[in-house]
Amino acid sequence: MHQTRCIGNCNPVLFLFAAHALQCYTCLEPMSAPLCMTISNCSTNDIVCKTVMYSLEEVFPFMGDSTVVKGCAQKCIPSDVDEIGNSRPTFCCNSDLCNVDGAVSIQISFVVMGISASFLCVLLRTGL
Repeated sequence: MHQTRCIGNCNPVLFLFAAHALQCYTCLEPMSAPLCMTISNCSTNDIVCKTVMYSLEEVFPFMGDSTVVKGCAQKCIPSDVDEIGNSRPTFCCNSDLCNVDGAVSIQISFVVMGISASFLCVLLRTGL
């Protein structure tokens, strides 16, 4: 029987998290979003999955599905969903295989915006 001796901080939860690396869908060259399904185990320094969407005008053959580059990243700055004219919006997430579709970030933003607008309407109606 093999025994492991722990020196220092022996929290079993830390061992669990240390053993699990983030997984992201990865395609290093622009390709059609539905085809970018290669799963990569990220390094311990990579803490986010990143998706960069390219406008159809920039990538040959100029039609069809969205063209994306996906992968693991140490840091990620998401695009402002209200920004006009951004031809390469960037989406960031931090759970396994969360970058299956970059539009998830936009959908969540619309939900938050809707809840905020509803809350504002309630405040205005009550006279606060």
